Amino acid sequence: EYLQQMDLDQPPTVVDGSQHDESLRPSQCDALLEVALKRRIKTPHGEEPNFSLVLFEHKSQVDPGIVLQLEGYRLGALRDYAGKRRGRRGWPDRGEQPLPLFVTLVFYNGRRKWTAPTSLREMFRHQDLAGPEMEGLRYILIDLGRIPIKALAKDPRARAVLTAMRFATRGREGEPYFAGIVKALAGDETLQRQVKFYIMSRWDSPMKTLIALEKAVSRETGGERIMQSCGDMLIAEGRAEGIAQGKAEMVVNLLRHRFNGQVSERDESRVAGASVEELDLWVKRIYAVDSTEEVFGS
Repeated sequence: EYLQQMDLDQPPTVVDGSQHDESLRPSQCDALLEVALKRRIKTPHGEEPNFSLVLFEHKSQVDPGIVLQLEGYRLGALRDYAGKRRGRRGWPDRGEQPLPLFVTLVFYNGRRKWTAPTSLREMFRHQDLAGPEMEGLRYILIDLGRIPIKALAKDPRARAVLTAMRFATRGREGEPYFAGIVKALAGDETLQRQVKFYIMSRWDSPMKTLIALEKAVSRETGGERIMQSCGDMLIAEGRAEGIAQGKAEMVVNLLRHRFNGQVSERDESRVAGASVEELDLWVKRIYAVDSTEEVFGS
């Protein structure tokens, strides 16, 4: 019903979803968009464009407290929107409602069945006494593991991304879909690169899984190698964070992927005490040599 009201010919606008609670601790929803609606707003000042706020949140594990988390995001976003409207020309009268529609979608890709409450009302004790005034937020759950692959999305690119998410917590079950994912994303180099990186960094990916991914890529792209580029992205993520410890953990993970899970205590200690420059150098070597001794060679 919401989808039928949305004007999908207009691209959605990304909205800042960052919030601060009373103690000034920051929080950030996964994605918050303004999506245009077909129905326009009639105001004393004339017709205005209309939109709905759509919040996307991702969970890989069942989160019993998700309703409170999402309620905080929603109230913060609506408070920000209302504050901007009020600052522009004061609160509108009853004929012009001040807040846009707000739709919340939760994408879940965990193995377990989703058992968390889906509304605020379900979190209260004495359910027989909880009236409709306690209803609060209700989110729409999209359990990727219980939706057939072909039904995940009509758009091939969206379906490829959601397929990658679907199998991210299911070991090597997703290997048969690697080639289809890569093929569907052909022509969109940025998105394809992001999905390859996601598969490498989020899936339960021993070396055999990475080899399967590389074979799938080779079939679709004529031999492109992905491991070096994924390693570069991992180290770039560490550089963006500016945390040497994060880089060291990434190097150890890459060594495990490259050398069948075998990293000695001596090598782990060497990585833990390395400089940022040394970590950068070792990442460049990992996929160009055949042993850990050559990675750490002078």
